[in-house]
Amino acid sequence: MKKFMNDYFPRGKVLKCIIMMKMVWIFVLASALQVTAGNMKSYSQATKLNLRLKNVSLESVIWNIKKQTEFSFFYNSEDIKGVKNIDVDLEDVTVEEILLSVLNETDLTFEIVHKTIIIRKDIRLKSRPVVILEQQPQQKEITGKVTDTGGQPLPGVTIVVKGTTQGTVTNVDGEFSFHIPLEAEILQFSFVGMEMQEVPIGERTTFSIVLEEATIGLEEVVAVGYGIQKKESVVGSISSVTNEDLDRRTGLPNLSSALSGQLPGLTVMEQTGEPGRADPEIFIRGQSTWNSASPLILVDGIERKMNDINVEEIESISILKDASSTAVFGVKGANGVILITTRRGSLGKPKFNISANVSYKMISRLPELLNSYDAKSWKNVAIENELSARDAGWQYYTPVEVLNYSKQPQESPYNYLYPDVDWVDELTKDFAKSHRFNVDVAGGTDFVNYFASLGYMHDGDILNTHYNEAKDYDPGFSYDRLNFRANLDFNLTKTTIFSANVNGYLGNQKSINADFGGVSDPNTGGGPWGHLYRGLFELPPDAFPVKYPSGRYGKYIGNVNMNNPVAIMQEGGVRYYNRRHVGIDLKLEQELNFIAEGLKFNMNVAWDNYVVSSGPNIVDGNNQGQAIYEYQNPEIINATTRQDSLDNIFIFNPTGLGEVNEFDIISIPWRLYGEYVENSTLQRSLFYQAGLNYDKIFGKHSFSGLALFNRREDTRGSSFTNYREDWVGRVAYNYDSKYLVEFNGAYNGSEKFSPEYRFGFFPSAAVGWMVSSEKFMEKYSWLDKLKLRVSVGKVGSDRGIPRWGYIGSWINPGRSTRAFYSPETGAYPYSPYNTYYEGTIPNENLRWETATKKNLGIELLFLQKFSLDIDVFQDDREDIFMTANKRNVPATFGASPVPANLGKTQSKGFEIVLGARNYNHDGWGYNASFFITRARDVVIAMEDPILLDDYLKNEGFQIGQTKTQLSSGALNNWDDIYASARTATNQQYRLPGDWDIVDFNSDGIIDSYDAVPYGFPSRPEYTYTANLGGNYKKLSWMVQFTAVTNVTLYSPYVTPGQTLYTPVSSVLNDYWTPQNTVGATYKAPRLTTTSPNGQFGLYDASYLRLKTAEIAYRLDGRWIRNIGISNVQLTISGNNLLFWSKMPMDRETGNFDIQNAYPIYRQINLGIKLSI
Repeated sequence: MKKFMNDYFPRGKVLKCIIMMKMVWIFVLASALQVTAGNMKSYSQATKLNLRLKNVSLESVIWNIKKQTEFSFFYNSEDIKGVKNIDVDLEDVTVEEILLSVLNETDLTFEIVHKTIIIRKDIRLKSRPVVILEQQPQQKEITGKVTDTGGQPLPGVTIVVKGTTQGTVTNVDGEFSFHIPLEAEILQFSFVGMEMQEVPIGERTTFSIVLEEATIGLEEVVAVGYGIQKKESVVGSISSVTNEDLDRRTGLPNLSSALSGQLPGLTVMEQTGEPGRADPEIFIRGQSTWNSASPLILVDGIERKMNDINVEEIESISILKDASSTAVFGVKGANGVILITTRRGSLGKPKFNISANVSYKMISRLPELLNSYDAKSWKNVAIENELSARDAGWQYYTPVEVLNYSKQPQESPYNYLYPDVDWVDELTKDFAKSHRFNVDVAGGTDFVNYFASLGYMHDGDILNTHYNEAKDYDPGFSYDRLNFRANLDFNLTKTTIFSANVNGYLGNQKSINADFGGVSDPNTGGGPWGHLYRGLFELPPDAFPVKYPSGRYGKYIGNVNMNNPVAIMQEGGVRYYNRRHVGIDLKLEQELNFIAEGLKFNMNVAWDNYVVSSGPNIVDGNNQGQAIYEYQNPEIINATTRQDSLDNIFIFNPTGLGEVNEFDIISIPWRLYGEYVENSTLQRSLFYQAGLNYDKIFGKHSFSGLALFNRREDTRGSSFTNYREDWVGRVAYNYDSKYLVEFNGAYNGSEKFSPEYRFGFFPSAAVGWMVSSEKFMEKYSWLDKLKLRVSVGKVGSDRGIPRWGYIGSWINPGRSTRAFYSPETGAYPYSPYNTYYEGTIPNENLRWETATKKNLGIELLFLQKFSLDIDVFQDDREDIFMTANKRNVPATFGASPVPANLGKTQSKGFEIVLGARNYNHDGWGYNASFFITRARDVVIAMEDPILLDDYLKNEGFQIGQTKTQLSSGALNNWDDIYASARTATNQQYRLPGDWDIVDFNSDGIIDSYDAVPYGFPSRPEYTYTANLGGNYKKLSWMVQFTAVTNVTLYSPYVTPGQTLYTPVSSVLNDYWTPQNTVGATYKAPRLTTTSPNGQFGLYDASYLRLKTAEIAYRLDGRWIRNIGISNVQLTISGNNLLFWSKMPMDRETGNFDIQNAYPIYRQINLGIKLSI
């Protein structure tokens, strides 16, 4: 354990982290133990209000009370719908006095529980005659408790005996008790925002009821830029997801992966499954720039990284997509915004949640590989095909006698001489195990509301490595992370709230060592991933055995240095990457009603500290394997008897077939071991903000406004601090919740640009119309909601634009050795003069990219069960930054061109979201949703040469459009070759069976000018998601399918490698022969790589995936409650379970290279969650 602590979590850093977490938890628990009994007066009696309203509805009265107090209201919309024409003129009165006044002549009553006000029909008063008449033995008492789907008690739920007016409401703990007639058959449970539920009574006297959330509620709010809004008043394009949806993805190691398929307009593309490095690409409504298109990410209003956040800490996530919702972020909003809101406490006793999750990961899909016999046969055919042009390949031909040894498994020694190794099977195991644990507490008193969470995650390794006791380290890949968070809200006065958040994580990522004891691999490169890539996709099955009888690892020594990936995985040492983050947020909110009712002042200060370091690392030499046997000479087997010392490596260097050479004995240490810390990087940021919010209702008129200033300072290592400054404003108005208008604007400053372009203004405007609230719509009783909204505005982006581009630089490389020539010595002595050359050519006109966004949306709800949302959008991007290598200048220019803002693109698309939800009286229920997003961009300007043919230009095509030479089939004979266009190089290597490449521009030469647009870019144009769920009483289930179309990816692993390699991909086995000239997948086998492949290797990468499936069962019976547990939820779920695609492996991005070789996986999760 001591060794584990030293390697994974440095002791001093862990101690500081533990001390901080202990202090946070002690403070939170101390706050949780406070009681409100010591208060001399209740909040409702101590709070005085002034209210002047005329001819308004009861809903407007409630809204005004909420604006002046901290009360929350629960009511049924149908109950208060007809209460209108209210006049109120009261000063310095309590909320009880106001409600008694406005409800005096209605059939409504109210109850105040702490800071919660419940308004309902006065059914208890109406039922008194019934109760008096039925006070006979024919009655019985029933009791019970009502909770939500998360196990939290629901106060104020109305319970009525169906067909009567007899009933009651639940108390603050969700409990109820009353008498009912013996002949009563059904109880009705109703609560605002929840689906009504009818429960048969029978012989039961105790009830445990769980109410499900209704599809859409009037009081639903969503996070917007710098605040929240009621969903009915939102005019921007916003999609959100709650923690209930994210809970189904808790087995995934990062938050980005958990968001895949959850929100319309959001595209998440997995790049690798490596623990700790899984960092999916994220786009909102496609990609409108060739620079960084990643969205802005805010956590509780602060710009932070997302992937290391604990999913259990999150309350909701919103994505902002149009100009109306993103304009307040100005120069940071062009790529969209992701708003993450973490959980907070509320008034009530402490509620603890304890959860544990175990996941079993399996590789999703890898390419099918050839066995040794098929691979050698393919190579022999390739050598035979090339004899006329390259007879030197004959020395690599495998004789038939040797080839036959690979037909079936052999015994020793032939299995070592003629190996048939399944490298994927050797490198990977059947499954890997990951686990996650979390504990959190939430609650509140009149003084403080609190939430605290502590979570641990271990992400296991799918590679087949194991702990080596002899060498005392555990090789392979893994990621361990410890998260902590505490969110505290202090009610300093009735108008002052002070909030303090402390959050952070300590992560340790382990991988195989990239240095290998100083031994480099010149062929693969890419550190540890290069050997993993070769082992999974390139290494021939007959290269060498994994191990020899002596325990030594095999290796091929020849013209190609093929290292043993199993040896490197298991014996190559390990490297650790440590990631640490601590963030502190402080916020003060002060009501300024003494200046103007509805006015608030808020001030934020946030500090973040990120440290990333590597080490201590373990470097293990002698890890690449040894060539002990010459695989074509059985006589070498006898030489193994000379292997008698671990300090000796036997290297056999063959010079030809059948010739036995002597072994050279090289004495070197068998292991080189070292521990060191390579480097560390530090990033600190300071964010401060001050602003004013205004929110006021005047009868049917509602006004809101926002004005704020913020500044962010980022420091990375020893570099200069980055500064950003924002001035933000918003004005919104709605009339009777029917006509909505909103204006937003941001004035941003960035020190990236020269003074002339340092600041910019980004405005937006939006209007909305709640058509269903009009009187002429009352006859359409089936239509519950019809809302139209339109927005237009301008936002910006400076991502990918370097600093100091407006300042030139000169470089001094030192004194030149080529300045003078000495005839006497014939040498070039150093010049006595220093030389300088221009490094950066300045461009004082550099500025940010700007995007003009337009959006048209419609929202419908009908029959209280079905919903339909449609958005149509357009994004016109201009002033896109172009680096020097993207610009086109004549070769005679003589220098690199100046970077400039010259690019233009346009993106168009739509989103359609369908939803359905229903519950019946027998405990059954269902919910379903489907959404589709289409986002297609086109390049308008990218400085293409004017005289270039249109098909060679970028303009008119999508960003990253795939381009390739096209094959029209095979060249079946020499006549076809002579009749075809010649290639620009290596014409003599063209042979029958090669692809017939189309001379697209008809110039008689096959070259780069014949590459034409093919398929689509490497990101999907269409994304689809379908969710299907249901429940029966305490059992629930759901499945989610995701799909993408119009995407093209290249698969480099299906083409043969270097000359000495045998092929590995089974795709190559369906090759051209004189007898198979039609329909062959691959051209005639060749060992050279000069013959063009056309479109071979490019795939339609569309896929359909069973993304998530879950079955959950909730235990909340009396025996559970008797031991102090509110409920227990058991779940079994899966992620990435099934994958249908033409791709030979599971892959989603075009960024497939050596460093992304770690396979994507599917997994099964087992979870348990206790609520106390």
